[in-house]
Amino acid sequence: ENETAINWMLWGLVSDHFDVDPYQTALELNLMNAEPRWGQDERFVVVTTAA
Repeated sequence: ENETAINWMLWGLVSDHFDVDPYQTALELNLMNAEPRWGQDERFVVVTTAA
């Protein structure tokens, strides 16, 4: 996966939906191994953890 692309996608999702600093929040999400995902009419972030 392209790390830069994931950072930009997370930044876009945060900036569209929350009134916070999108860069810092997207960075924190990325550090938690979050991945942006899209459905037919929705966008969301998935955070997975190791078992």
